[in-house]
Formats: sequence, structure tokens, C-alpha cells
Amino acid sequence: MVKIALIGCGTMGRTHASGYLKIKEAAVTAFCDIQEDRAVRLAELHGAATFTSFEE
Repeated sequence: MVKIALIGCGTMGRTHASGYLKIKEAAVTAFCDIQEDRAVRLAELHGAATFTSFEE
């Protein structure tokens, strides 16, 4: 299983997250965005963690 963390949860982040759902061997486990609400919305759909900085 490949675990993926997406940085940036705007249009392209949502697009990438949707694409990763189609790959059995991949799972998005973390979303990061400086606008916390964006990360939270996607994380709730994927059961993933949220962060507001990539350093975390």
C-alpha cells in the first residue's frame, strides 16, 4: 500500500484525491492546506488526517 499526503486542497488537490481513489494500492492518508476547512472537507471523505503546514 502506498500512502499519499496531498499538499494543497483546492481544485487540483480534489482532482488528485479523486484519482487516487481509483488505485487499489494507494490511499490518501493526509491532507494539508493553509485553509484548514479545505483540508478538513477532503479528509472527512477519505478518513485521513489534516494539517495546515507541511512541516507538521
